[in-house]
Amino acid sequence: MDLMSREALYRELPSLATERLLLRKLAPTDVADVYEYCSDPEVARFMRWDVHESPERSASLVDDILAQYERGTGGPWGIEHRADRKLIGTVMLGWPDNGHGWADMGYAIHRAYWRRGLMTEALREVVRFAFTRTALNRVQAICEPENVGSCRALEKTGLVLEGTLREWQFYKGKHRDLRMYAILRREWRG
Repeated sequence: MDLMSREALYRELPSLATERLLLRKLAPTDVADVYEYCSDPEVARFMRWDVHESPERSASLVDDILAQYERGTGGPWGIEHRADRKLIGTVMLGWPDNGHGWADMGYAIHRAYWRRGLMTEALREVVRFAFTRTALNRVQAICEPENVGSCRALEKTGLVLEGTLREWQFYKGKHRDLRMYAILRREWRG
């Protein structure tokens, strides 16, 4: 199987299926579902983005993502719950064009779907994709230490805690400590 380039990944963003989820491109019809979880203060609590105050804010986000797909410059997979046929979140493989062979994962999921192992299922599929369909050597993710659910999902996915980046990013009015997790191609067990 040919490996995907960064540009091909973002332009094509192939759909990925797991037992309970379909990871796919977002569509204009997803705006209401995006608004449903992005307007929840608990979902936005540990995110760099603020709560969506209106469906128009979510529509603007979806429009931006569709433009990223079109340009081949980025964009997350939408996480569709297969049984409910509902978009319940997003997961991103942010692959900078820097030649170092690493990518960041970022993600959010509807609170009604927390504590079911769904985000771990989505993250495992993204890591599998990264190490079987691209030449990436490292997949990493950051999260706030207080975001226990996110830390657990990363650990269950096989990422290793490398340390805490002290006051590494500034958002929502303060500097934030962030934990760095990563998995290397040679560590991945498939």
